[in-house]
Amino acid sequence: MRWVDGPAGPPLPAPDEVHVWRVVLPLRRAQSAECEGLLSDEEACRRLEYRSDRDRRRFAAGRGTLRRLLGRYLGVAPRELRLAAEPGGRPRLADAAGRARMRFNVSHSGDVVVLAFASGMEVGVDLEELGRDVDGLQVARQFFSPADVAALLAVPEARRHRAFMTLWTCKEAALKAVGAGLGAALDSVRVEVRRGRGVARIEGPGSSAAQVLRLTAFEPAAGYVAAVAVSGLSRPRARFWRAPGSP
Repeated sequence: MRWVDGPAGPPLPAPDEVHVWRVVLPLRRAQSAECEGLLSDEEACRRLEYRSDRDRRRFAAGRGTLRRLLGRYLGVAPRELRLAAEPGGRPRLADAAGRARMRFNVSHSGDVVVLAFASGMEVGVDLEELGRDVDGLQVARQFFSPADVAALLAVPEARRHRAFMTLWTCKEAALKAVGAGLGAALDSVRVEVRRGRGVARIEGPGSSAAQVLRLTAFEPAAGYVAAVAVSGLSRPRARFWRAPGSP
């Protein structure tokens, strides 16, 4: 897929749009310093808690870019934005008066960060590095549904790892869109994706109606897979942009 530089002053996403921004590390030195300078005092302390320089740079790039983009969307100085976390860990604006329709989500893996923005609908995004040493079938048998395991077994072995990672990102993106935490049951999410587009249904307890989300699977960079999920029955139009300072 083709990523292009995002607009300097992006308009708010239309009701049928989701904006996806990509950051690939390392950032240019000036951009990296700018991201660090945008962090709140609490975020700066969190950055120092990471043990490796790589993790510290990735955290600063993700949170700094989130602040910069939110500031552009909302016309607010990035450092003036107050960010908080919902019980499930999903980030939100702490002072959302007049901005309640803006939704956003962030994911990072390896040297890539992706950020998704929507207006008036919930959004979740997840990203995974294909080079991770993980036994997909073993994980699927433990955490996914029997139907998921059967679907993965039907995929030729040469493509099975990618299929597993794509399915994983779709499930995680859907759960993040509804604000579920890391302990949410992955086997409760039924995913149907063809040619990068599909639907996720999160089964509720008992006879509760399933929550339906629209999925878009994509490749944020070579060696990575990702998915973005939005609430609602309409299929959104996804726009993919490079974040400022990112190659």
